[in-house]
Amino acid sequence: LGIAQDAFVIGDTCRPDARKLDPIALLALPRIIHEIPNCWFIARRYPSLAESLVRGKARKRVINLPVSQDDGDMFRTYAAMDVFVHGSTMGESFGMSIAEAMRCGLPVVANETPKNNCDNAQGELVLHGETGYLVNDSLSLLQALQSLAASPALARRMGIAARCRFNDAPYSPSSIISQFEAELESCARDKGIALGEGSQVLERDPSDAVMGRFLLEHK
Repeated sequence: LGIAQDAFVIGDTCRPDARKLDPIALLALPRIIHEIPNCWFIARRYPSLAESLVRGKARKRVINLPVSQDDGDMFRTYAAMDVFVHGSTMGESFGMSIAEAMRCGLPVVANETPKNNCDNAQGELVLHGETGYLVNDSLSLLQALQSLAASPALARRMGIAARCRFNDAPYSPSSIISQFEAELESCARDKGIALGEGSQVLERDPSDAVMGRFLLEHK
């Protein structure tokens, strides 16, 4: 991509839909580049409307890659980043892009959307100060990126912690597969269909009770 090896690369992968995207990183990019001179931004794929928000010299540090469904392209895109920055106007019901980046070992900076009409799963995936940072404005975003740019060891430690989130329940592949199979078996039993003998009935993890308390107490 023509980016120097010692550059600090932030990036995002998202559906190219301006109605969903909060371009918090692009709006703050001129100041970010002023404060972090070796900073670049890559995306796959930002909508053209969002890309047009970047002004002046900052635009020369933006690489907006085309949409791709190739696994190799996506792995290389994540591998080119030092930190994943993702903004959403409506929040995430799960946050697939965030999860992919975390699974690839990247610290994540995401915006919170704790409003009644928004999802806020990014606040469940990203543990503030452990696997990345949750921010609500451009200054907080800049400060988070400055911390990560100034300390590659911190970025590496957060990236490892982000990846480890997917080694254990409830996000590990084996846990998700087991719970999904249990839900299918439960639906089948309700219809009088037996899919197998002695299949284990799994409670959701987190349980319905735990999720209920979380939703009631979440600030």
